[in-house]
Amino acid sequence: MPTRRGASPRSPATILDLAFERASKNIDRPLVRDQHAASEIEFVCRCSNQAGTRFLMACLVAKLSDPSLDIRKPYTEIGGAGIYSGRRYDETYVAPFAFRHNLPVNPTTSFLTPAFRTNKTTIEPGVEPVGKPKKLYATIVTLITAIHGGTLQAENVLAEILRWLTIIREERKQRIETLFASRRSRVRSTYRLAGGLKRQASESNAASYSLPRPVRPPTGNRKLLCRLCSLPPPTPSRRGL
Repeated sequence: MPTRRGASPRSPATILDLAFERASKNIDRPLVRDQHAASEIEFVCRCSNQAGTRFLMACLVAKLSDPSLDIRKPYTEIGGAGIYSGRRYDETYVAPFAFRHNLPVNPTTSFLTPAFRTNKTTIEPGVEPVGKPKKLYATIVTLITAIHGGTLQAENVLAEILRWLTIIREERKQRIETLFASRRSRVRSTYRLAGGLKRQASESNAASYSLPRPVRPPTGNRKLLCRLCSLPPPTPSRRGL
């Protein structure tokens, strides 16, 4: 069902907070019943090009805060009824919210990326924003068309996006913690190996110092030295007597 036309406008910040609370409470359960639509939302959130996530969130927040707006018209240049500035919603509400919760989104506004900066027309079937991957932009057009037509509810799509962003954030956090733990383990192993080698070297040096040294015969007894060498002792000179 589409958002009720007579619904009273709500603060964009409140809309985001309520959607995030709902997503957090249902982190293990999809909030969009249509499995195909749910997989499309996951694709947008996991895409390496994260511009689509902020774009969708800005359009959804605008629509939910003012039901009279046409979600397909996030550019004031389009003209006519229902237009709005998607960039304003993105920079004023979506970005601060996403950064506060450390959500994995594009660091800059999506409306300055090539695909959305050059497109100033109504987002509807047949419109193909130029960007990579193409599937990302085709999926965004499909989702916005479904929301406008009432096939998908805007509040459910927003909550589902936040659910996936939270899941992805925790997955990345877990990977980082695992990498750090593995690195610490390798460092400890290196220190243990180095310590063992150092101990072995110390023990080897100690063993070499403990070997018995050869005893030199006394140098004062010349007769004994000559006898050991099987040589007759030299005749002392009269000057030495």
